Amino acid sequence: MPELFGKYVFGDQVSGNIWAIGYANGAFVGSKSLLGNLPSLVGFGETVDGEIVATRYSFGSTALYRLGSDGVRPAVPEPASWALLIAGFAMAGGMLRRRPVYQAARRLV
Repeated sequence: MPELFGKYVFGDQVSGNIWAIGYANGAFVGSKSLLGNLPSLVGFGETVDGEIVATRYSFGSTALYRLGSDGVRPAVPEPASWALLIAGFAMAGGMLRRRPVYQAARRLV
């Protein structure tokens, strides 16, 4: 969202409201309520492309959302991220399958 460049984005965990505010000449200016409401809001981040993402956590569900001019929408991982995740699981499974199985030595008395 280019209109948020140089703004401080913050939200309220209980109500889920998200705001942006600017700072110029030693004073806060231009408080703006952003589109969307995200209950159980816990934090914000920024992607490599400069998009703002928000995270929420509630008992039993955790999610990542992208903030856009059209509101708050669920973030979908890029195909490369999914491929890397699946490849990692495959490699970990392969390593576990190929590890040697050790048995305790039996001693005759």
